[in-house]
Amino acid sequence: MSIESQTLPPIPAWSRSRRLRLLLGLAPVVIFGAIIVGWLAYTLFDQTRWWHRADEANVREWLDESRIHRKSLPELAREYVALHRQARQRGMPFADDDERRAEITEQLAALTDPTRLFATQLPLFPEVYRITVTFDDPVSYTHLRAHE
Repeated sequence: MSIESQTLPPIPAWSRSRRLRLLLGLAPVVIFGAIIVGWLAYTLFDQTRWWHRADEANVREWLDESRIHRKSLPELAREYVALHRQARQRGMPFADDDERRAEITEQLAALTDPTRLFATQLPLFPEVYRITVTFDDPVSYTHLRAHE
């Protein structure tokens, strides 16, 4: 008997109920796989944002907690704005403007100098080239260090 003379048995057609059972059997696997892929994608995306959030939190804590004399930079800024608004409401010029500006500038210099001098020894901080304090009023302070 030769191979050519043999006929293959017919392939049975799948009935509608058999196809439905197959799809229902595969559905949980496909859904679970999609959930796992979605969870991994979200985890990877969130991990990339984590470093940015950590840097922002470190710098915010550094600014909030660094006390060069007796007050931190946010406290100096709040005090300056309050005194400036009080003087404007009274219609009088702000008497301590130069003194307050010098105090804020000194605070900015004291904050940035160590990060510039010890850049390789401070692993959590980026190199700081400019810090700007801007208020609602048309007053802005910038402490700028040249690239070395």
